[in-house]
Amino acid sequence: AISEPQVIADATGVSSALAFLSPFTWTSGENYLAVIASKGGESVVDEYAVPIMEGYKKILLIAGGTQWGYVTAAYISCSVFGFLALTFGYLGLRCSHRGKQA
Repeated sequence: AISEPQVIADATGVSSALAFLSPFTWTSGENYLAVIASKGGESVVDEYAVPIMEGYKKILLIAGGTQWGYVTAAYISCSVFGFLALTFGYLGLRCSHRGKQA
């Protein structure tokens, strides 16, 4: 699983690039980091979850970092992926040539 949190923590090279392109990484990772940020930051993270947090940070900050913080970035990334899902769903139904419906 490319976007599994434990795999993201150890991702390098091609695995890192594939994880960066995964919608799950963006939605789950941004929300995970947003919860950490809203609950007090890195100091409240359990020692077993630190590699996962660092992995998400490493993958999500490849694009140059987040200027607005993780909470705003989570809203933006989830909204973009939701819009894309609705758009592709509409286009798929629109272009499927469903002329013979009962």
